[in-house]
Amino acid sequence: MERVFIIGTGLIGASTGLALRGAGFAGRIDGWDTSSLEMAAAVQMGAIDGRASNRDDALELARLADVIVLAVPVLAIKDWMQQLAPVLRANQLVTDVGSTKVEIVELAERLFVEAERASFLPGHPMAGKESGGALLAEAGLFDGAIWLFTPTSTEMAAMEKEWRGGGEIAAIGGRALKETTRLGASPYSMWRDVALTNTGPVADTLLALEQRLQHVRENLRTPELRDEFALANRFRQRR
Repeated sequence: MERVFIIGTGLIGASTGLALRGAGFAGRIDGWDTSSLEMAAAVQMGAIDGRASNRDDALELARLADVIVLAVPVLAIKDWMQQLAPVLRANQLVTDVGSTKVEIVELAERLFVEAERASFLPGHPMAGKESGGALLAEAGLFDGAIWLFTPTSTEMAAMEKEWRGGGEIAAIGGRALKETTRLGASPYSMWRDVALTNTGPVADTLLALEQRLQHVRENLRTPELRDEFALANRFRQRR
């Protein structure tokens, strides 16, 4: 591997470039981002060596790369997959860091199955931060974290057969899971007393949480979801 091209030079993309350098990769790393500020920051901090000037230039740099990393949101990943599939060659590898995999895997199985086309490896690192951007990138972001790779349907069938034969599935979880389950490490005796002596308020709070979760579930495809995130962002900023 001599050339890597990273599409999306924010937190994950820039951290990928820094991690490659930290691991001793001596080849060339190029990048592309819709934000010129993100690309400039990634160049300045050494995450990438050069940057594409536009999308056409990005496609040309992708043609020259051995590995292409799609470090953009899921819908943008799907868009880039459709642009890259017809122009890449058989000895290239495309991988992504998307947070959801079903639609990406389905699209990969349609676009990257021909022998003369590049291979596609769906992935997702169990690492990140609350805020994004190249300026927050660090070479050690993935240290100790699991990087998941999602099999295709054919590979999944083979893996399920192996698991039935006695294979094991490793437990995974990022920093966010550890933080959201922190109270699980508390002693039951303490929370038993809280529940027994504060039953009414606890029950009311749980009911409010159930209603809020139902509201979110019912609005996963509406602008209301954006409003929920805006509210959560304002809450975090007040802390």
